[in-house]
Amino acid sequence: MNAPGIPHSSRASFAAMPCLDGLDADVIRELDAAAALLSLRKGDMLFRRGDAGHGLYAVTEGLLRVSLPPPPDARDRLTERAIEMFGPGSMFGEECLFDDASQLAECQAQTRSIVLHVSRPVMHALLGRAPLLAARLMGNLSVRMRGLMRDIESVSLQNAVQRVAGFLLEQVRADGITWLAGTQRVMASKLGMTPETLSRVMNRFATDRLIVLERGKVRVQDVDGLRRQAVSRG
Repeated sequence: MNAPGIPHSSRASFAAMPCLDGLDADVIRELDAAAALLSLRKGDMLFRRGDAGHGLYAVTEGLLRVSLPPPPDARDRLTERAIEMFGPGSMFGEECLFDDASQLAECQAQTRSIVLHVSRPVMHALLGRAPLLAARLMGNLSVRMRGLMRDIESVSLQNAVQRVAGFLLEQVRADGITWLAGTQRVMASKLGMTPETLSRVMNRFATDRLIVLERGKVRVQDVDGLRRQAVSRG
């Protein structure tokens, strides 16, 4: 990991992770006490492909991208494939708690980010005493696995309009904001299309008043209209 530990902040806590809602307060306090707080600048790598799995991560600020890196002989990074994006409230790394496999992807900060990290040995000890925590982590992992299966289905069976509409609908369930500025290339990579194709679809949605393109944000304006686009073959 490239990110240095910094003094703990009262604002950064596992209590802010939605998947841990209702967990015993003592378990949350143990997680917070054991966590290293990592500060990443834009472009910093949290981990690289081939690194050992280090434990559990929780994002409290910023945005991180997990992607498959381009081949060693690639001329630029445009051939990389974005897999997931993690913003505030996201937790990941559960899979590395249960096997010794190295990382298959890389994780890079897209903005200044703050990440809580609890090491594998500490997590193993805590999971032995807190079975509900183990169940919550497995549930969080299951949600991500279903999301990846939907991504595979989308790229394999859907056209560009359907893919973009479906992605926006998934994002709007959280807070109404679908994506952050400066990540259009990443979004295109995740959806298996070129940035130019994504731009054309987004502009079409804006013209049809399905979305509003704001400075730094994309806001869904017509959920029902997007739903129709998500199933349309046109």
